[in-house]
Amino acid sequence: MKRFIITVLVATMVHAVFLIVAPPYEFGNTHLQCFASAFISGIVVFPILGAVVLVPFRALVRRLMRRTSPRTQTVVVAVVVLGTIAVLNLVLALRDWTPEPHMHGRLGHLIFTLVFPLSVIISFFWPFESIERPMEARDQAA
Repeated sequence: MKRFIITVLVATMVHAVFLIVAPPYEFGNTHLQCFASAFISGIVVFPILGAVVLVPFRALVRRLMRRTSPRTQTVVVAVVVLGTIAVLNLVLALRDWTPEPHMHGRLGHLIFTLVFPLSVIISFFWPFESIERPMEARDQAA
């Protein structure tokens, strides 16, 4: 549960920060209005998306890749998700898609659609606990 809450907060902060990079803003007319609206909408929406997408996806990955380490599972998830996003962005580029003004062009949209999922994947799937345990064992031995 702690990991899920951290993931929601990371997703909310990354989303809110990307929305206030430069005008035109998606929510409101100022940095503060846009950040506050994006933060509130992220706190409301990202737990639902996480429960619908991330939790079943983690269960599927754990079931299909039982004998691999959690780090390997994270890398595979990142490759699959980022590869899918890259293909979708390529399809949009080949169809002469013009992004909305608040998306800051194709490059801004591409950067957001790569950084946002990568931050969510790392915060949700990466095994941070296994990094802390050897340090604790080393401290107790000393």
